[in-house]
Amino acid sequence: GLSRYNENKNEWKYYRDFFKRKGVISNALTLHQDQNERIWFGCNFEGLWYFEPNQETPIRWQLPDIEPNERHYITKIIEDKEQNLWISSHSGLYKINFKNKTSQKIPLGKYETQKIALNSVFISANQHIWVSGFDFIYELDNKGKLIQEIDRSKGLKGQPYYIVEDEFNFLWIGTNNGLQTFSPGTKKFRDFWLEEGVLEN
Repeated sequence: GLSRYNENKNEWKYYRDFFKRKGVISNALTLHQDQNERIWFGCNFEGLWYFEPNQETPIRWQLPDIEPNERHYITKIIEDKEQNLWISSHSGLYKINFKNKTSQKIPLGKYETQKIALNSVFISANQHIWVSGFDFIYELDNKGKLIQEIDRSKGLKGQPYYIVEDEFNFLWIGTNNGLQTFSPGTKKFRDFWLEEGVLEN
């Protein structure tokens, strides 16, 4: 579930069963505070929710192609400079514009018409969108147009779980088979293993 602390009242409030379905307890897996101070959270069963500032009741955001009571696994929430939210999930990638109250599913290459499980989404300094899945990473522009697909044939060593960017614009990728860096400029990987001081692969 989700725990929320009220500093003024010095008390906690707990949210566990968002749909009030008997026997279903959903985990809040990812949190994000947007530029308008809404708190968004994604669950492993109950999909995407948010709190308006100073409100104590969560509101569900209905994503396209997801049935109202369908179980929906959200893995990451991130926001671009134009205040669009990008949501990775086990059903694909979504883009939300809260101001216009719109959301769209972003087609991803060969998975354009399928539901595809995604591990994470990341926005680099140039506002490109990087999406990781079972054995691939997609780079998209800020409109959601595919730029390139990176897979094992191009040097990816394992299933990518998380992506961050350093001050030199290298991407650091945590996988189930070690740590890698990727240079968007040269499109080359560097691998880090136990020999380089990584505690585990």
